[in-house]
Amino acid sequence: MRKTYIFFPLLALLSSVCLAQQSVSIDDIYTEWLFWPDTPDDISSLPDGEHYSVLSENKRTIVVSDYRTGKENTILFDLDKARGECNLDYIEGYKISPTAEYILFYGNIQRVYRRSFTADHYIYDISHNSILKLSAEGAEQEADFAPNGYMISYIKGGNIKIYKLKYQSTSAVTTDGLRNQVINGLPDWVNEEEFSTSRSYAWSPDSRYLAYVRYDESRVKEYFF
Repeated sequence: MRKTYIFFPLLALLSSVCLAQQSVSIDDIYTEWLFWPDTPDDISSLPDGEHYSVLSENKRTIVVSDYRTGKENTILFDLDKARGECNLDYIEGYKISPTAEYILFYGNIQRVYRRSFTADHYIYDISHNSILKLSAEGAEQEADFAPNGYMISYIKGGNIKIYKLKYQSTSAVTTDGLRNQVINGLPDWVNEEEFSTSRSYAWSPDSRYLAYVRYDESRVKEYFF
């Protein structure tokens, strides 16, 4: 049986790929960012799965748009029109609760390590158009909603705390946190750097339990360099 091999289409394809590669420079990739996707910052999907929210250019409003059309539907949050005291000049990040009843937003970010930071967090009640500070202490870390949407966990002073939205009360999960000695719910520098995470706690799916890692660094010496 005689076999016939046709090489032209494959060679043509390889030639076109090579030519395309030759036309791309390092500057195109890392200086001009020609191949970097154009996506909005701080995009967050709403629980209905049909809409998403985006932080506006002035970082003072959150706008809801339709996934299918991309058109803006409504303003979900306006920092200038909400009732309550807030010392932020602009919003640096936010999270919408799983029930879409609240927004947890923050600003005044202060970097700790590569990924971790502290910030002043505020709670926005969508139905009442009101703002409430997450805690009087301020500068919290890793604040997030529980899966049921009615509790907010956060770290302050190496301790884990939970704010209950319905009761507007705070409970301490841990009390032994101490700078440079004991850290609850947050990784130390080594773990944050090597495992690319800034959080060491997680809620159970039913919001009944919270698992966390406790780091005891009481025997770790400080080094200055």
